[in-house]
Amino acid sequence: MFWTDWEENNARIERAFTDGSNRTPLKTTSLKFPNGLAIDFNTHKLYWCDAGTHVIGRMNFDGSESQVVYESLSHPFGLDVYHDKLYWTDWKKTSIFQGSKYGGRKTVLKKETEYLYGVRIYTKENQAGTLCYENMAAIDITFKIRRHFPDFVLIKIHFFNLINSKCQTW
Repeated sequence: MFWTDWEENNARIERAFTDGSNRTPLKTTSLKFPNGLAIDFNTHKLYWCDAGTHVIGRMNFDGSESQVVYESLSHPFGLDVYHDKLYWTDWKKTSIFQGSKYGGRKTVLKKETEYLYGVRIYTKENQAGTLCYENMAAIDITFKIRRHFPDFVLIKIHFFNLINSKCQTW
């Protein structure tokens, strides 16, 4: 697992096994408020955004080859990666952005979003691992939550019921 820590004068990005063992600092310099993390399983890169240094960067899973991809951003907060694109939220610009994971031009996808904490792309290829299924029944429930009149947030919950199981590696 990967996480960020905003500890004053010691902000960092770390990793560990899911049982908490093998804790390893990956990046301990040039960080102030590292917020979002995104894992690119295809290229074995970890992307991060930092609202204090106003950048989006990437590195290998072991912390090597750290580099800045976008700089001079306003207040990047949430971050995700899908194929060759990065998606991030910005608190000061109250927008969702899209840009190449290699840097360059960025595009505003949605303005006036208020304070979005995160953005996530849910696809099969973004979920490394194994899917087990057989006789799977799925139920989708979509509901609206009123945030501020007249805006709504749509929430979709996907329930699975497994009777027997088979495994498929992605």
